[in-house]
Amino acid sequence: MDGDALDLEFLFATAKSCAESLKHDPCLSSPIEAGKRGSGLQEHLADLVASVDLRLQSRPDDGDPVYVRAAYARSMRHAIAVLRNAQEALSWLASTHNPSINLGGLYVAERYARLLVGDGSDVVAVPSSEYMYSTVTRPFQPVIDNTPGFASSGNPFPVILHYPRREFDSVLSHPIFAHELGHAAVKKHMLIGQIEARFTSNPKFAEELNQVANVSRIHANRLQRVLTIRAVVRKWVEEVCCDLLAARVAGPSFLFAFAAFIMPLSYSSPGPTHPPNSLRVLELKRQCVRSGWLPYLKVFFPRTLEWVDSIASNISNPLNPEFAFARKWVQAEAEFIHEIVEKTIPDGAMTPGEFERDAREAAGLLAESILPVGLSEPLRSRAILLGGWHYALSRGEEGPVGLVKAMGDSELQRMVGKAIEMSVVARSWRVAA
Repeated sequence: MDGDALDLEFLFATAKSCAESLKHDPCLSSPIEAGKRGSGLQEHLADLVASVDLRLQSRPDDGDPVYVRAAYARSMRHAIAVLRNAQEALSWLASTHNPSINLGGLYVAERYARLLVGDGSDVVAVPSSEYMYSTVTRPFQPVIDNTPGFASSGNPFPVILHYPRREFDSVLSHPIFAHELGHAAVKKHMLIGQIEARFTSNPKFAEELNQVANVSRIHANRLQRVLTIRAVVRKWVEEVCCDLLAARVAGPSFLFAFAAFIMPLSYSSPGPTHPPNSLRVLELKRQCVRSGWLPYLKVFFPRTLEWVDSIASNISNPLNPEFAFARKWVQAEAEFIHEIVEKTIPDGAMTPGEFERDAREAAGLLAESILPVGLSEPLRSRAILLGGWHYALSRGEEGPVGLVKAMGDSELQRMVGKAIEMSVVARSWRVAA
């Protein structure tokens, strides 16, 4: 029986064994210095093990009510499943000692993380067999938070970035990391709640939501249809927020990388978790305009800009009622969403006033086959990355095909990555001196 004496004895032994296995693994038993790569993830894992240890101490007695023992059994089964999944995190920790990703690309990702998530963020980049970028933030937090009486030892904010295995050296595509880190920023700054409150404060939102639920063909009762449609709106808002956060900290580099990576997957066809690319590109273009990048794009990348505009022009494509409702309200509150994103990242935004000159310097050095670290002083990593895109698109075919060719230029990507690596080291030396 679930939660009887033998079941609890079995679960107790299993949880203890899983926790001990993690606790004594070298990746967890050898402390990583605070602030070093992997320290936040290691602390997060240690909190998981400690929270399970505390749960083991609260094992109910045989004389406790059946419902108490059954509830404890359910909680331990969940904890055991999480402990087993945590084995994967040991390989994540091991990868921090010898990252397989281009070091320059990792430095850029860490810069994005500091701007979007804060100085306490710990970026761990690991390859994925799936050809996709994704992120996981504090993966074991539910068990930690739901352990009565347990208090975390600190406030680690580990972010695990998954990237396509074959793209380990594709530095020009790594601005996509900024979007993935945007999910952690959205969670930390509770942006979705702020935007949802804006929607629900408008009586027309509820009125139109009910109308759509009445005509929806979702196979569920009316309440479930309403909840499903609201979930679509919530997911779409989050994706748009992450795009805008990425554009905020990565500038045109994100626009180029996003278009090259995402447009082969769909044009204006949405899904329940992602809005149509026409909507995403439209709002990305608007963020570039708001940040002052439009003159730069017009002068140096007119064909790419023309392509971007043609994608955005498909914003009125017919959609089913649920998706049309989500698109309408994201567009209706787009100005508010942009303002929320800009308030979230008031400092450190990538603007042409600070970065265009340096990006053009980096592009000029690449044109002379010189590593673009900088002439008078080390260039910033984000400027070098944009300079790589600038050079790639200005030397040959500028436009959508040029984006593809840039992504496939492995020699250029290695030069850009090495320049970022050397620049970060040089700037660190200056600070230390």
